[in-house]
Amino acid sequence: MVTGEPAAAYEDASPFAPRAAQLALPRAALEAEVPVLGVGLGARLLAVVGGGTVCAGEAPRIGWGEVRTAPGAPDDPLFAGLPERLRVLHRHDDRVDPPAGATLRWKT
Repeated sequence: MVTGEPAAAYEDASPFAPRAAQLALPRAALEAEVPVLGVGLGARLLAVVGGGTVCAGEAPRIGWGEVRTAPGAPDDPLFAGLPERLRVLHRHDDRVDPPAGATLRWKT
C-alpha cells in the first residue's frame, strides 16, 4: 500500500523525500509484479511509474463526496464485502489518467 502527502506526483516539491525516492518503491513493486494499492499521492505515483499521466486539475476537490466501486471490485479480496457506494473525504488537486491495463476498483 502506498499512501502519501499533499505534494504533487509530477513535481519534486515534497518536504519529506525527493520525488525519485518516492517513485522508487512503487516502481520496484510494479516491476516485481507485486499487487499495490495506491491511495492519494500513492495512486498518483503508481500512475506515473506505470506510464499514466498526472497533471493539475481544474480546481481542488476538498470535502465529502461519494465514490463507487468499479467493475471487478467485488471479486478482489481487498474490496470484497465493501459497499457499492461509500462516502469519503476528498482532498486532491490533480487529475489522473491511469496507465493502460490499470485495474481501478473505485471511481468518483
